[in-house]
Amino acid sequence: MGGPGETAPGPIISIIITTKNEEHNIANCLESIKRQTYPRDNIEIISVDNDSTDRTKEIASRYTDKVYNFGPERSAQRNFGVKQATGKYLLYLDADMILSEDVIKEGIEKCENEGNVALYIPERIVGKGFWVKVRDFERGFYNATVIDCVRFVRRDKFLELGGFDENLTGPEDWDFDRRIRRVGKVDIVNSPIYHNEEDFNLKKYLDKKNYYSQSFDKYITKWGKDDAVIKKQLGVWYRLFAVFCEEGKGKRLLRHPLLALGMLFLRFRVGVRYVLNKKGAERTIDKNGILIISPFFRPNIGGVETYLDDLCEYLRNHGYMVYVLTYQPLTTKVKGKKYEKEENLEIRRVSWFGCNLFHKLEPYPLLEFLYLTPFLLVYIFFFLVRNHRKIKVIHAQGLSAAFIAKFLAKFFKKRSVMSTCAVYNLQQRDLFAKMVGWVLSGFDKILPLADFSKQELIYVGLPEHKMNTYYLWVNQEIYKPGDKKESKESVGLRGKFIVLFIGRLIKMKGVEILIEVAGQVNKKINFVFIGDDGPLLNVIETAAAQSENIVLVKGLRGRQLIPYYQAADILVIPSQYEEAFGKVIIEALSCGTPVIGADKGAIPDILDVSVGRVIAPTTENIKREVEYFYCHPDVLSQLTVNCRPYAEKYFGEKNAEIIAESYCS
Repeated sequence: MGGPGETAPGPIISIIITTKNEEHNIANCLESIKRQTYPRDNIEIISVDNDSTDRTKEIASRYTDKVYNFGPERSAQRNFGVKQATGKYLLYLDADMILSEDVIKEGIEKCENEGNVALYIPERIVGKGFWVKVRDFERGFYNATVIDCVRFVRRDKFLELGGFDENLTGPEDWDFDRRIRRVGKVDIVNSPIYHNEEDFNLKKYLDKKNYYSQSFDKYITKWGKDDAVIKKQLGVWYRLFAVFCEEGKGKRLLRHPLLALGMLFLRFRVGVRYVLNKKGAERTIDKNGILIISPFFRPNIGGVETYLDDLCEYLRNHGYMVYVLTYQPLTTKVKGKKYEKEENLEIRRVSWFGCNLFHKLEPYPLLEFLYLTPFLLVYIFFFLVRNHRKIKVIHAQGLSAAFIAKFLAKFFKKRSVMSTCAVYNLQQRDLFAKMVGWVLSGFDKILPLADFSKQELIYVGLPEHKMNTYYLWVNQEIYKPGDKKESKESVGLRGKFIVLFIGRLIKMKGVEILIEVAGQVNKKINFVFIGDDGPLLNVIETAAAQSENIVLVKGLRGRQLIPYYQAADILVIPSQYEEAFGKVIIEALSCGTPVIGADKGAIPDILDVSVGRVIAPTTENIKREVEYFYCHPDVLSQLTVNCRPYAEKYFGEKNAEIIAESYCS
């Protein structure tokens, strides 16, 4: 079963079982699959384990050759399992579940004959003891309500929706259930699944519910606190009363008063635990004023600025009070407000001289440091004199900010965290490396951006145990693939092969090299440059006016770029310097667009051959790769398919969690 061979009439179903240390349950689950009345040759079993230390994988391998190891959470395991699946339908199970004999047969018939895209399966709780009976009684009220979740799904619809949201652990089922309801009809079968809770323990049950509730804030943020379904799922009235009385179910309460009282007691305990923990977290977070120090912030344009926007949005949505102290833009003439206030966010910008002087000083680190640091240090010192009681953590972005934070955190006795925002080439600059080591040595936590940054900090002697490596992230509900043909039409490039560049129009970004490539390749290959900031703007404007295959697009930022990511065939990052990260890379990958990246800085750390190419960024090399993909659409198509899953695995919101965790541990 689950192996090759001829199949009996009817579609294949892939059963995905997520496991971790389930040697006492997994065999019962797998045996129940063997006993199905649906043809066994049409049942594919996929076991996705999460680093079990017992015999779980060994037992599973007796039933299927598709046994994998993947984590870190249930949602990621299930998504991974689906990628290995070949069936028309999916059924996802926990290892402690047992199928009644007709579940699959009934599910297939209900979908094939009635056009359902997903199905609920009634769940019965089995085991010994009063609380197990209470749990079984309670579970029966939830079937096909907003508290329930579909388990039987058409695979094409699952893939269309992007599977489970891996940023959610606990409410990911609710989230997926809501999305699948939008794309087709759902129903419920009669045959149940039996959930083994033989070892039910009240404390463990409450701890488990509490653990899953930690993602509720993310779930609420995603759908909105005023959403009607969320008010039911998390509201007191529906969860304690209405769900048990709707559609005539209240009669069961009267028939089983003792079980009803036990059920209400459990619900009450779960609710109280959640409220108390939330209040406790709010009290803690109220004290967690985060001071972010950065020379660069919006409306300045660049990867650091976009990352800080995302970080501030994440923190304030999770209850932190964020204070940003920064300069007015140093690389663009656009100015922001001196003082800007939003919910849980205050931004203070101080004016400084020298528009684009920063880029001219980049080859001279000492001059750059003297330009960026002293005035901001004085400004922030006086801010903390007045506001130090509001601040718990000082979070420095980059080395200049780290120098400021090193002294102020010690003077005002605050926790200090530093994020690297550039590649420093410390192995090649001994005196500078010693200075970096000295500046960062006193920080409570250091956050290297990608492994490349971590390795060079280890090189200067900084302790690895103080480091938490993170990657940038995007909201993957917003940055997502679109129909390539329709996207090209929407940006006015219908039927064109598009090579995309997004960034500052400066020499170190490789702009001039990409213009050279555009002049040498087949004119059916179109180069779209998006940017309106930098000394090479006039060069691009001239090239666009003279070349039929060069297009310049100005005035786009943030989400306005998404249609171009979706329309592009390739994104090119031809950087001539040690690029720290390149957030446009993960935005493109999330939108399903492969990337050709320079072998500079952290780019090789975040790209692999499954989603693009890493090359020395010369005219000849870029020309060769662009022409290859233009002439080999089959290869490009496979990379395109790989991009979205790759982005989901590495560049989700879990990276923001790594940063937030550094504030308290």
